[in-house]
Amino acid sequence: PHRNVGNEKAAFTLTTTELTKAFATDTAAYNKYVDKAVLLEGPITSIEGSRLLFENIICSVDSAELPKLAAMKEGQTVKVQGRLTTYNDLMEEIMLDQCVIK
Repeated sequence: PHRNVGNEKAAFTLTTTELTKAFATDTAAYNKYVDKAVLLEGPITSIEGSRLLFENIICSVDSAELPKLAAMKEGQTVKVQGRLTTYNDLMEEIMLDQCVIK
């Protein structure tokens, strides 16, 4: 069956700043967070199509959440839950997919 990350109990609840700091200071952070449901809270820095950006964190929003995304604006503080998929250490970008807006 299809995994519904938005309905799972979050394995980790963090602010976007805390997650960024974890990757900057802990070389094992990727292994700790990868493929886990992560609940994040922070201010939106940009909205690009179906993606919410929080500084260096990129959340690909689930298609069912697009109506909620349309009402969002930069600077607004939101909570999103998604599955951490990738960390690009060169660009220092953290990527989540299947994100739902809480």
